[in-house]
Amino acid sequence: MPKLTSNTVKYLLGANVAMFLLVLMVPFILGQGDLFTFLLLGGENTELVFSGQVWRMITAAFLHANLIHIGANMYYFVQIGELIHRFFGERKLLVTYVLSAIGGSVFSILSVIMGIRPDIVSVGASGAVFGMLGMIITASWKSQRSTYHLSLPIDYRQLLPYILFSLFIGLALPGINNAAHIGGLVAGGILGLLLRPDYGTASSESDVLTDGLFYLSLGILAFGFVGLVIFNFNTFF
Repeated sequence: MPKLTSNTVKYLLGANVAMFLLVLMVPFILGQGDLFTFLLLGGENTELVFSGQVWRMITAAFLHANLIHIGANMYYFVQIGELIHRFFGERKLLVTYVLSAIGGSVFSILSVIMGIRPDIVSVGASGAVFGMLGMIITASWKSQRSTYHLSLPIDYRQLLPYILFSLFIGLALPGINNAAHIGGLVAGGILGLLLRPDYGTASSESDVLTDGLFYLSLGILAFGFVGLVIFNFNTFF
C-alpha cells in the first residue's frame, strides 16, 4: 500500500469507509436487512432512478456490500488514485472518480433496460476504479505516441491483462455488475484522452476543461448527497 499523499484519495477513502460503517450500523439500529439498508443509503436501482431519484447514480459508488468488497475496491483505488494524483493532480483524480462512477451507473441502467441483467440494487466503487484504470491506459497509450511533450512511465499493456481478467471474473461469478465496470472503463478511457497530465511540466492544472469538469464533479457529489439526506429525512419524518 503506497503512502497516502493525495488529499483527494484521503477524502474519497474516508467517505467510502464512513458509508460502509453506516451499512454495518443500520441493520442493528433499525432491525432491517441488507436490501433496505442499501436502498436507504443510496444504492442504484433503475426503477428508482427513473422515478426521480437520480442522485443514486453517484451515491451507489460509496456503498459496499461487505468487508471483502470494500477492502478490494479501496486497495486498488488507493494504488491507482496515488498514481493519477502523481501524474495528473488532485482535480483530475476527483473528476475521474466521479465521472467514471456516473459512467458505470449509466451502463448499469442501460443493461437493465436492454434486459441483460435484472433490476437489482447495485452498489460499489468498482465502476469508478475501472474508470481510473481506463484513464491511465488511454493516457499512457496517448503519451507513447508523443501526443504529450513527455512520456508517462506507465505501459498500458501491463494493465490490459488485469482488465480482461477482472471482466472475465465478472462474467463467471453471479452478482457482479460487469456493465458498471465497462461503463466506468469507457468513461475513464475518454477522460484519459481528453485530460493532459501535469507530470513533468510547468503548466497549471487549472485549464478550462479541467475547471469545468472539476466543478461539474463537485456539483454531482453535492447533488448526490443532498438528495440522499432529503430522501432519508422524508423517509423518517
